Amino acid sequence: MDVGRFVVESAYFTRATLFSKPSRWLVFVLLGLPWMALSSLLEGSRILQGTTIHWNIIPWLEAGLLTGTGVVCNLLLWGWIVRLFRKNPVPPEFDRPFLLCLDGIKVHTIPLVWLLVPAILAFVQFTIAGSSTVTVDFGHPDPATILILVLLAVQLLIFFYAVQYGLIGMIRFARTGSVREAFALLEIKGTFDRIGYVNYYLGFGVVVLSWLLFTLSLRGVALVPYAGPVFALCLGPVPAVFCSRFVAHFCDEDEYSPAAGDVRETPEDTATPRAGTGSLAAEYLFWLAILAMLVVLCFTPIALVVGSVSRFLP
Repeated sequence: MDVGRFVVESAYFTRATLFSKPSRWLVFVLLGLPWMALSSLLEGSRILQGTTIHWNIIPWLEAGLLTGTGVVCNLLLWGWIVRLFRKNPVPPEFDRPFLLCLDGIKVHTIPLVWLLVPAILAFVQFTIAGSSTVTVDFGHPDPATILILVLLAVQLLIFFYAVQYGLIGMIRFARTGSVREAFALLEIKGTFDRIGYVNYYLGFGVVVLSWLLFTLSLRGVALVPYAGPVFALCLGPVPAVFCSRFVAHFCDEDEYSPAAGDVRETPEDTATPRAGTGSLAAEYLFWLAILAMLVVLCFTPIALVVGSVSRFLP
């Protein structure tokens, strides 16, 4: 894998996406405003003090409106990232917002499906470990201890594959327009065989390292009095575009890798044709119901596990 070439091309693409068209950058900033306003609201009201949450002073109406608006903005942003994952060297636009939001809903269901089994296994594991009739003794393992260890090993193994397969699955969805393709195990394995596991994890490491460096830098900028949070908000789109573009490259390096600087501002239309307004509304309701169900199924076991563990913390 030519990591250097991909880094340079992703940087050129980021420049073409943001610097060459300020209106696109402005859209990014506007999509991040609800979350910045929510953070300022919570900090200004001193709702969060360390690890303590003062629930009685939360302005629920304002916080609810900002959270709902932020979720919609997040779906629009991820719909744009879905377009970025497609085989087109041209920076995508924020046009057709309803379709962007629908793609954002769909792409959020993919990692939830991949993480559903590890979440349920974690709940089963902690339920067994927290049972009053079970004593976990690793020195003299009994059947319950062995079962917990087996569940933990299976859970970690599934989580390991869920992360790497889920990422490729999201890109497959973006390229084909079909959520079903995000779970095509044989095709995803074929992608790994073509890329090579060493190349995959090398690219994944570059993305994680880049994101951490950008995040730490933005947090440092946000500490500047008064104007710091605004500067951080304005610079926030840079890591999002850069890392998403790099992910798109290292997942299919043989298929599209335009030369550095070969990024043009030309019209683009890569969206999948949609049906009429009635069918689109039905599709919205269907995928919203799927997303809500997956959120409940995934995060309920996690919340129960966190609640069980928090009882042992000071």
